[in-house]
Amino acid sequence: MTLTRAVVAAATAMALTFVFALQTARAADSPPPKAMPAMPEPGAPRAGAIPDLGDMSNAGKATGGASPGRILRSIAGARSSIDPPPLRGQQEQNLYAKFARSVVLIVTPDSLGSGAIIDKDGTIITNWHVVEGRKTVGVIFKPQNTDTEVKESDAVQAKVLRIDQIADLALIKVSSIPSDAKVITLGDHTKLSIGADVHAIGHPLGEVWSYTKGIVSQIRRNYEWKYKSSPVEHRADVVQTQTPINPGNSGGPLLNDAGELVGVSTFGGGTLINFAIASNEVARFLGETGDRLAPATVAAAPAPSGKECEPVTLSRHRTKENDGTILIIDANCNGTRDTMLSIPDDKSKPTLMGFDENENGVLEAIYVDENNDLKFDYVLFDTNEDGKTDLVGYDLDDNLEPGRVEAVRA
Repeated sequence: MTLTRAVVAAATAMALTFVFALQTARAADSPPPKAMPAMPEPGAPRAGAIPDLGDMSNAGKATGGASPGRILRSIAGARSSIDPPPLRGQQEQNLYAKFARSVVLIVTPDSLGSGAIIDKDGTIITNWHVVEGRKTVGVIFKPQNTDTEVKESDAVQAKVLRIDQIADLALIKVSSIPSDAKVITLGDHTKLSIGADVHAIGHPLGEVWSYTKGIVSQIRRNYEWKYKSSPVEHRADVVQTQTPINPGNSGGPLLNDAGELVGVSTFGGGTLINFAIASNEVARFLGETGDRLAPATVAAAPAPSGKECEPVTLSRHRTKENDGTILIIDANCNGTRDTMLSIPDDKSKPTLMGFDENENGVLEAIYVDENNDLKFDYVLFDTNEDGKTDLVGYDLDDNLEPGRVEAVRA
């Protein structure tokens, strides 16, 4: 337990200004809930609502200078660009037909990018620079009917789960995927031969769901690169390929002939010199539980002043059931929500305080005050951020550290 957390807890308890209500009351001696509440978005729309993607007039600037007008025209109705493109043979046609719906269009107020569906739960791999600085993005799935126009309003909201700035990777997640969208499995890029065919599906320069094919030019370990618009120095194993990669392709899959993901299309270095983050980097990233930040980013963070900052309330609103008030707090004064503070209208229901340590929108710890006596009785931990309670801590001390921890049985 950090000093910041303890200070916030004490100040909050004394002021009685935090709120987040459980939907049903439960007795103090009943088992703790296994489901962990998600960190609410400040002013988030109700479930099912189409998210507001903001002003799209600057679309394209973050993806390498593609014309905003061209990108917007493509989204508004370039029907021909979502038809299967002419391909060289039956193998290519089958691969595109099988996996085009597995590639999503990622939309932010100032950029477009690509992503690949990697599990049935809605997890999508993409580049960090596609979602840079955002907690949520818009995702558009390829229409089944090629006569259907792609519109901004087709976007559903995706949460940014985790980032790796150094390898330029990010995981995002949507609530569900189309039933016919196939999962793209992870392949082994080390089995690629120089000269082997590889395939890319993405949205180059806003030309949505385009297919390109090329060959593997080389596999390069610990390759270093940097974007002009960012101070971050990137490093990763990469697949060098002649497969064209343009702004808008970023984050899309590079596939082998079997349709396996052997790379994440990332950047172009010149004519017929393009690069994709290798699949071993993706496998490593998927096995991690936290963000990996570049030294330049960490160094840019404001230095501690030697005293605790004052927590700032970012939003205050009623619960959907209108039975309590929710406060979203920036406790460490970096401008990002990291604490959920709450109290229910019904004093027979527990008061809760949740913490999002790595600021990725998932509450890793929720402290429970069962009888609203300004003392927390136990803490729920979600150690792997899957939305379920893994551990319960009891006998909390003054710093909210548990003296006893028990695992939750499945």
